[in-house]
Amino acid sequence: MEGDFHHLFNAIKVTLKPYFLGYCWIFPKGKHKANVGIGVLNPGECRLQGLNLREELQKFIRKENLNTPGYRILKKAGGAVPFKPCPSPVKDNIIVTGDAAGLASPLHGGGIDTACISGRIAVEVIDQGSPEQYSNKLSEVLAPKFALENNLLEVWKTHDWENLNFLASLVGHKDCLKPESLNNYSNQTIHQIKLLNNYFVNCPM
Repeated sequence: MEGDFHHLFNAIKVTLKPYFLGYCWIFPKGKHKANVGIGVLNPGECRLQGLNLREELQKFIRKENLNTPGYRILKKAGGAVPFKPCPSPVKDNIIVTGDAAGLASPLHGGGIDTACISGRIAVEVIDQGSPEQYSNKLSEVLAPKFALENNLLEVWKTHDWENLNFLASLVGHKDCLKPESLNNYSNQTIHQIKLLNNYFVNCPM
């Protein structure tokens, strides 16, 4: 999309919705262009609910005032995201990385970081003359990240909107992990607060 995106330059805007497992985004590619879209993690369930993703995206565009003069759509595209890691990413003289290896995030569907990581590991094992080590090294690096993201996805799936907002409000708060603060919550909530902080504050990657 073309328009004035200077207010979001060097940032990404993400909006979650209370009635489907997914989000809308504005991903600036400069001050005058941005990728604007919608993604869902359970498309089959959305279809069963009669949710029209094109309509949801249009609602988001209107809410962000991107349908006003000065903004125009340059290109439309869409597709499925490969969430399931390839069981055999090495075969003969071929190593697959990134989306080809099914390395998209189970939490948000992004894959730029894992594409870079898997590409780096592929180069390392080729340089060392041990491409057969690629799968193990890839798992060592990415398995903890995917496990954490799957746990956070379960938190997202099993909480109502009010509880999700409450947990999100605690992320990065300087006092949220102090013992006196944690005494106010159940063991399950404490676990979820720590998960969120580990992912969004400490950053596993």
